[in-house]
Amino acid sequence: MIKTWFPTSIYQVDLNPSEDIVFNMLKSTSKIDKDEKSITGDLNNNYTLHNHKSFEWLNSQISIHCKKYLTELGCNISVLNFYAQKSWAVICKQDGYIPKHIHPNSVLSAVFYLMVDESSSPLNFYTETSPYIGLPLVYDANQYTFDVAQYHPIENRLIIFPSNIPHSVMSSNQKGKRISITYDITVTCDKIYNSESMILDPSFWKKL
Repeated sequence: MIKTWFPTSIYQVDLNPSEDIVFNMLKSTSKIDKDEKSITGDLNNNYTLHNHKSFEWLNSQISIHCKKYLTELGCNISVLNFYAQKSWAVICKQDGYIPKHIHPNSVLSAVFYLMVDESSSPLNFYTETSPYIGLPLVYDANQYTFDVAQYHPIENRLIIFPSNIPHSVMSSNQKGKRISITYDITVTCDKIYNSESMILDPSFWKKL
């Protein structure tokens, strides 16, 4: 018998935005679209979509589901505040890709798929702490030893994960555009509650 331990927990939910909401979000992303294989809003000075009226619905959904996610992880969300600190569009076209990276500036990250098709590249997550990495063994990865997990994009699906998990989008021969919206979420402590290991809410801060 083999037992698996130390799970990596990633949250997913399928949302149901109205056609008007989707249209307005797509209209906002068109402002950064250009003749490149991969375009990311955060590298084009367009990283505060959460402040735009057309993203109010998505803001509320991400708030709801970040709280559900952390509740499932055992957090006491009654003393937590959630802040969208950055949000931007990612547009991938044929042969476009996003290299492996993390988001060291936030606690949680969220990806919402706004436009995809069957040929769109998956979102890959990686573990760099597997006990099998670096061992002098040759093996075929299976349910006990794999170190890459893939999420195939589905329109209106929201994925939330810890920001320090390495992830990427590999190049593919996709036919259309793959448009997603990424959020970086900071989670703070609402009052003096385990503040030694958490970020104290900015309401307690003082600019120096």
